[in-house]
Amino acid sequence: MSHPSRVSAALIVGMLGSLVVMALHPTGQDVVAIANAGGRDVMARAIHAFAIGLQPLLLAGYLGLALMLPNRDLAVFGVVTYAVGTSAVVGAATLAGLVITPLLEASVSTTGVAQEIVLSQIRFAFAMNQALTKVFVSLGGIAIACWSIAMRGDARFPATLRWLGITVAVIGVGGIAAGRLALDVQGFGMIVLGQASWTCWAAVCVARTRA
Repeated sequence: MSHPSRVSAALIVGMLGSLVVMALHPTGQDVVAIANAGGRDVMARAIHAFAIGLQPLLLAGYLGLALMLPNRDLAVFGVVTYAVGTSAVVGAATLAGLVITPLLEASVSTTGVAQEIVLSQIRFAFAMNQALTKVFVSLGGIAIACWSIAMRGDARFPATLRWLGITVAVIGVGGIAAGRLALDVQGFGMIVLGQASWTCWAAVCVARTRA
């Protein structure tokens, strides 16, 4: 993907889709309430499947962006870093939507030792989900910082955009490192909003480029 309009479209659609995911994302309490009521949480499955489907689009868009930047080596390193982070967030979404949700539903119909086993599986899957989400937030932040620095010297990308990217990276990586960033729906949503702001701004700058 190298045409500016396609790169811009991939980034904007991918990030707007990510914001839709966070807006519709059920809380843990919602998922538990549906499971306790004996229902099947179709929304949790669908929203996480949609989030997984957005990742190739975003990765392709970021690759196209990286290939336009003056510091090609740093920009491509950012793409590789983001790709590793993407694999982590795909794992996190798979666990949340396709593992934890069915296990919660199964726990309602079990009792005794069997239920304890299912609950242990849920706790382990949730711990893995949180760990993988931390990997994504950290690597995604590093990638955005790389791309922001790699934009230096290119008049298409203003200094304020570069500093926004670095700020988003510091908040995400610093918050994870300090253990102060809660990765619940609200905390992760804040990170996605920051990444979306930087990405959509960068996409607009790319769209102004003549092919």
